[in-house]
Amino acid sequence: MQDVVKGDEKAAEPHIFLALSYSRLGQNMAALAEGQLSIKLAPKNAYAHQTLGDIYREQKKFSLAATSYETAERLRGSESK
Repeated sequence: MQDVVKGDEKAAEPHIFLALSYSRLGQNMAALAEGQLSIKLAPKNAYAHQTLGDIYREQKKFSLAATSYETAERLRGSESK
Protein backbone atom coordinates (compact mmCIF):
# COMPACT_ATOMS: atom_id res chain seq x y z
CA MET A 1 0.00 0.00 0.00
CA GLN A 2 2.87 2.36 0.73
CA ASP A 3 4.09 1.96 -2.86
CA VAL A 4 0.68 3.05 -4.13
CA VAL A 5 0.79 6.14 -1.93
CA LYS A 6 4.26 6.99 -3.20
CA GLY A 7 2.99 6.71 -6.77
CA ASP A 8 0.62 9.66 -6.32
CA GLU A 9 1.12 11.37 -3.00
CA LYS A 10 -1.54 13.98 -3.77
CA ALA A 11 -4.35 11.45 -4.21
CA ALA A 12 -6.46 11.09 -1.08
CA GLU A 13 -7.83 7.59 -1.64
CA PRO A 14 -4.57 5.67 -1.10
CA HIS A 15 -4.06 7.60 2.13
CA ILE A 16 -7.55 6.65 3.28
CA PHE A 17 -6.85 2.96 2.69
CA LEU A 18 -3.44 3.22 4.29
CA ALA A 19 -5.08 4.84 7.34
CA LEU A 20 -7.53 1.93 7.56
CA SER A 21 -4.68 -0.55 7.27
CA TYR A 22 -2.66 1.12 10.02
CA SER A 23 -5.74 1.26 12.23
CA ARG A 24 -6.38 -2.47 11.82
CA LEU A 25 -2.74 -3.17 12.63
CA GLY A 26 -3.04 -1.13 15.84
CA GLN A 27 -0.64 1.55 14.63
CA ASN A 28 -2.76 4.38 15.95
CA MET A 29 -0.47 7.33 15.34
CA ALA A 30 0.23 6.31 11.75
CA ALA A 31 -3.50 5.75 11.16
CA LEU A 32 -4.31 9.16 12.53
CA ALA A 33 -1.60 10.86 10.45
CA GLU A 34 -2.77 9.22 7.22
CA GLY A 35 -6.41 9.94 8.01
CA GLN A 36 -5.70 13.61 8.65
CA LEU A 37 -3.59 13.82 5.50
CA SER A 38 -6.44 12.39 3.44
CA ILE A 39 -8.70 15.17 4.76
CA LYS A 40 -6.14 17.81 3.80
CA LEU A 41 -5.89 16.35 0.30
CA ALA A 42 -9.66 15.97 -0.20
CA PRO A 43 -11.60 18.07 2.32
CA LYS A 44 -14.92 17.36 0.56
CA ASN A 45 -14.51 13.57 0.55
CA ALA A 46 -17.19 12.15 2.84
CA TYR A 47 -15.49 8.76 3.00
CA ALA A 48 -12.26 10.37 4.26
CA HIS A 49 -14.18 12.04 7.09
CA GLN A 50 -15.99 8.78 7.87
CA THR A 51 -12.68 6.93 8.02
CA LEU A 52 -11.12 9.54 10.27
CA GLY A 53 -14.19 9.29 12.52
CA ASP A 54 -13.70 5.52 12.76
CA ILE A 55 -10.06 6.03 13.71
CA TYR A 56 -10.97 8.59 16.37
CA ARG A 57 -13.66 6.24 17.71
CA GLU A 58 -11.15 3.38 17.98
CA GLN A 59 -8.85 5.73 19.92
CA LYS A 60 -11.78 6.68 22.19
CA LYS A 61 -11.71 10.30 21.02
CA PHE A 62 -15.47 10.42 20.83
CA SER A 63 -16.03 14.15 20.38
CA LEU A 64 -13.58 14.23 17.46
CA ALA A 65 -15.24 11.13 16.02
CA ALA A 66 -18.66 12.79 16.26
CA THR A 67 -17.38 15.87 14.45
CA SER A 68 -15.92 13.75 11.66
CA TYR A 69 -19.13 11.75 11.30
CA GLU A 70 -21.22 14.94 11.20
CA THR A 71 -18.99 16.36 8.49
CA ALA A 72 -19.29 13.15 6.49
CA GLU A 73 -23.09 13.25 6.75
CA ARG A 74 -23.21 16.91 5.76
CA LEU A 75 -21.03 16.21 2.72
CA ARG A 76 -23.19 13.25 1.71
CA GLY A 77 -26.27 15.44 2.02
CA SER A 78 -24.79 18.12 -0.21
CA GLU A 79 -23.91 15.50 -2.85
CA SER A 80 -27.53 14.41 -3.18
CA LYS A 81 -28.83 17.93 -3.85
